[in-house]
Amino acid sequence: MTGVKKFWPKNRLKELVAAPGGIRASDAVARAEERLETISESCLAGIDAKIEELSALSVARGVEAGGGQAIDRIYQLANEIFAEGGAFGRVALSTAAHSLCDLTGPGNENDGGVWDAIEVHVQSMRVLRRSDVETSDQMCRAVLDGLRAVSKRSHDRTAGHG
Repeated sequence: MTGVKKFWPKNRLKELVAAPGGIRASDAVARAEERLETISESCLAGIDAKIEELSALSVARGVEAGGGQAIDRIYQLANEIFAEGGAFGRVALSTAAHSLCDLTGPGNENDGGVWDAIEVHVQSMRVLRRSDVETSDQMCRAVLDGLRAVSKRSHDRTAGHG
C-alpha cells in the first residue's frame, strides 16, 4: 500500500478576497446608499401607489376582488411595502406593513372581522408616509403602538378570545 496523498483544490474566491486592491466594505455600502438615493423617489411613489391599492381593496372589503383573493393581494402588497420600506430606511412603515402581513398571512383565520383591522393598517401606513410623521420618532411610536393594539384585538377575536 502506498501513502495517502492529500490534495486541496484552489479556491478562487479565497484568492480574490486575499488579493490587494478592491474597495472597502464601508465604501461599497456608501456607494450602494448613493445608488439607492437616486431611485428612492420613484420607489416611494410606488409604495404610495401600493398603499392606494390596499385602500381600494380595504374599502371594497374584498367583495369586488373575491374575499380570499383580496386577502392574498393585500398580503402580497403589504409584503412588498415591508421590503421596500425597509430598503429605504422607512422602519415604521416597514413595521406597519409587517403587522399587516401577520394579520393577513397564510395560516390566519381571516373572517369578516379582519377588514376593520386592515383599514386601520392602511390608514396608519398613509399617516406614516407623511413627512412630518416619518421624521418624528414619537409620532411613529404612537402609530405603531396603536397598530399593535388593533392587531392583538383582531388576533384575539379570530382565536375566539374576544
